[in-house]
Amino acid sequence: MTQSANIGSIEFIRLGGHAVRVTSMRRDPESGSMTMVTIVRGSRDAELLRELLERAPLELELPDEPPMPVSVDDLDIRVSGEGPAVISRFAMTFSPLVGPPPVRIRTLEQRVADLEAQVEALTAQLRNLPGDPGQE
Repeated sequence: MTQSANIGSIEFIRLGGHAVRVTSMRRDPESGSMTMVTIVRGSRDAELLRELLERAPLELELPDEPPMPVSVDDLDIRVSGEGPAVISRFAMTFSPLVGPPPVRIRTLEQRVADLEAQVEALTAQLRNLPGDPGQE
């Protein structure tokens, strides 16, 4: 059986670009996998975290370490209570992915803004062309 080491006193991590509060976190030094527990209050926050964990691969950011692509290998969710007073305990195991880092998907707004900038640049170039061939 391998020993796992407690990872300092990490209070928050970023998972897929979202801040997640850490209750406990341990790292297996041999495999590099990490086991994390977080407690989430409220049904909406629990649903958002559940949806986030369904994405693959995820980008995990620990303080003072470069972001790394990971997969969620094990997920245990325990729920207590109901409605807005619900408390969910998430226990998950992340394994680092080997290979190139995942490509960040740009939002629709970012892609539209890039296209608008390109159209403006082309329009400016057309305005600067010498003489309009249709007006000679």
